[in-house]
Amino acid sequence: MRPLEATARLYREVIEPDEHHHHELGRRLLLRYATTPETQEAARRAATRTLELAEELQGAALRTGGIHHAPGC
Repeated sequence: MRPLEATARLYREVIEPDEHHHHELGRRLLLRYATTPETQEAARRAATRTLELAEELQGAALRTGGIHHAPGC
């Protein structure tokens, strides 16, 4: 198998199903626990902060290692 084919297979058979699992887990947890306006707002804040941290890490990876896109980003 050529490297590009192996990479495509890895994404299709391992990474994508794992990402789908995490998406569904998050959706189920939000439906179960974010049931009031207050808990929904807390979830929004947590999601926003998570995205901010991801941006900060991407910037640091670019500045320090020249990495433009970290895996999963």
